[in-house]
Amino acid sequence: MARYRQIIDMVNEAGMQPMLTLFHHSAPAWLAGQGGWTDPSAAIPAFYAFAEGVIDALIPCGASGAAKNVGPSAKLHSIVPFNEPHVFNLLTYCGGVWPSTAENTNRPPSPPTCLSEWGLYGVAMKTMAEAHGAVYDKIRATEAKCGMAKGAIPVGVAHHVPIYSAYSFLDEPARKILEWHTTFWFHDLIVDKVLIYARGAHRAARSRSS
Repeated sequence: MARYRQIIDMVNEAGMQPMLTLFHHSAPAWLAGQGGWTDPSAAIPAFYAFAEGVIDALIPCGASGAAKNVGPSAKLHSIVPFNEPHVFNLLTYCGGVWPSTAENTNRPPSPPTCLSEWGLYGVAMKTMAEAHGAVYDKIRATEAKCGMAKGAIPVGVAHHVPIYSAYSFLDEPARKILEWHTTFWFHDLIVDKVLIYARGAHRAARSRSS
């Protein structure tokens, strides 16, 4: 992790704050061989162990204080567990064209049901959402462990927002389906946990101010 600490310092010296992304469309070959994000029993523990190691290394509760290492006014601005989850899952599990790995080389074209909740795309999206929740809990637990205020570490999702236009009224149903799957679904899957913590942080802030 020394190299990443060095990069964080270099970004700060340039007058900026980095946003740490934990998953940006790459995974170990052995995990892909087990089904990748379509296998929750393999993907979630593996990703959590990776994220836990990164968080513990970059947010130490030392004498200098974790607040100096992460947060809007610290070295590391925020943490994003997943970058554009729907893009990765569409191209990997429905399109079968990306990433270019052995997992996809001989995969037959995915049926239209790939986009459904029970298709590979739906399974992978729900797996990532569950992994996001686990990492979210880890970050909030780190705040408590380090004596930081609840919600002090911003956590979010890097999200690609496409705009679909129907060529004719016949295309409108397909446009709406694609819009829902790629614009709103992942947020809907993670919003409950985020709101629980947001409400708790709001109540804590009100109690401190009263």
